Amino acid sequence: MPANRSWKVRLPWALVMSRVALAPVAVAIAWFALPAWLWVSQFVLAALSDLYDGKLARRWGVVTERLRLADSVADTIYVLGV
Repeated sequence: MPANRSWKVRLPWALVMSRVALAPVAVAIAWFALPAWLWVSQFVLAALSDLYDGKLARRWGVVTERLRLADSVADTIYVLGV
């Protein structure tokens, strides 16, 4: 795989995994009663990552069945956390 294409494969995966990482953050913010703007901020980040992971993968032609499955699993984990 050419070096200039490598990051185009990794970025959608990183966006998917960021939602998995944000699930416990959402729980911690609520558990410790931190300011609401923190919770809203993490929610906006998760929503943007969900929007752009698939959009970028399709645009760059790097979407795979594994990425689609991982996206669904990440969404489920995040929603359970929220």
